[in-house]
Amino acid sequence: MPRHYRIDSKTLNNHLFGTENDKFDASKLNVLSIIILLYYYGNTKEFMSDKKNLMEGINNKFKSVNLPDKRKDAELIILALDLLACPFITHNDRKIMCKVMQIDNAKQVLIERYFRRHKFMFTKWTNIDLTKELGAKVSQEVYT
Repeated sequence: MPRHYRIDSKTLNNHLFGTENDKFDASKLNVLSIIILLYYYGNTKEFMSDKKNLMEGINNKFKSVNLPDKRKDAELIILALDLLACPFITHNDRKIMCKVMQIDNAKQVLIERYFRRHKFMFTKWTNIDLTKELGAKVSQEVYT
């Protein structure tokens, strides 16, 4: 997102979480909110602390659900697959998430190999033309 449109970290945190600091409870966010925040944060230095806190909240979200339920919860599965493809999180964050999801090393290697060839799962992370996407959504409205 162009810099002149970006909201600073304190204002964004205050609006979303009611606090201006980078400590907020990200474990309560839904998948859409997490994806949007990761896309918004990108690899911008200003949001590195926020992104670290977000990743901790995501891990807490996964840890709060016991294993059989993790693998049956569509929201968590969609989030996990999108995060594994996300270019804005570190390799270490992916490893931690796989550990939380109890994915063994052999399967993790297969997953990483898959996402090296296929750059996204559900969310297209790069080269987004927001104007084009919004225009397409408007043209698909049923009751205009």
